[in-house]
Amino acid sequence: MRPERNLEIQSSVIKPCVGVRRDVRRFCYLAPFFGVPSIAFYSERNFYLSHLHMALHAFEEAVDRPSR
Repeated sequence: MRPERNLEIQSSVIKPCVGVRRDVRRFCYLAPFFGVPSIAFYSERNFYLSHLHMALHAFEEAVDRPSR
């Protein structure tokens, strides 16, 4: 997959979903931006905690933002 199309392709997969269950490394951060309920799992803490903090902050901002 070409990097410049990565987000576009992932978004087209996630948008029509009614829910997403993924490991922490995959689509779990993208789903909430489309209003798709998401739950993420991990068995080893081998992800960047800073990514989780950034995502939580972004989700809070998206929820607090008035809809257009």
